[in-house]
Amino acid sequence: MQSVLDPPLLSEVAERLRSSQEADEVEEAPKRVVVAVPRPLTAEVRKRVGLPVAKIPPYRFGYVALLLVLAGAPMLLIGWFKATFALAFVSLAVLPAVRFYEKREHQLRERVYTHGKEVVGRVLDVEPGGPDRNGKIVRLEFQLGETRIAASIFGCPFARKGLEPGDDVVVYYAPDEPHRCVIAERIARKTKARKVGAPPEQGDDGCGGCGPGGCGGGGCGGGGCGGGGCGGGGW
Repeated sequence: MQSVLDPPLLSEVAERLRSSQEADEVEEAPKRVVVAVPRPLTAEVRKRVGLPVAKIPPYRFGYVALLLVLAGAPMLLIGWFKATFALAFVSLAVLPAVRFYEKREHQLRERVYTHGKEVVGRVLDVEPGGPDRNGKIVRLEFQLGETRIAASIFGCPFARKGLEPGDDVVVYYAPDEPHRCVIAERIARKTKARKVGAPPEQGDDGCGGCGPGGCGGGGCGGGGCGGGGCGGGGW
């Protein structure tokens, strides 16, 4: 049995120590970070995808506080303490929170459009909006690997332009939150155009493609639709 102190084993251990020290001394090359170029977000694009054209201004605390003092002082003098407190709470807490979340939501939607990944989705349902036709809700789904993602988009301008269930659309989604997405483009359906009044082709509904004679030429039995065709009975 060979001992640990034998020369071959000692030389092997020394070689391993030397190689590990050399590996530690080698500096790793810095990884190159590739930054994707954001998509341009112009006023036309904002209008097309449903993003606000003008940026949401910050909440004007100074102006609101001045109005609160002018309106709250008389209310305190007449003893409306609860109403004054409620007015101050709504003006300085509720409304700023609503403005903050609204602005944050718009910024996230803008980032989804500029930096989101592209995928083709299919429209499932389009709900009717309000009287101004701005509150349209579009439900869609798209496939990410083996996962099927279902999402809803509120206020989609494409819904006011004839978007229907079954249409294919180009969707930009956030990689970390796929349910947050925007519809960027509607994919036109490829249909075979046919002139109005043209005779139906073979395979269409009706009796026109039954045989070489058609409805007026004795197809499916020689009698046509007016002369006993399709079995001799006609129409």
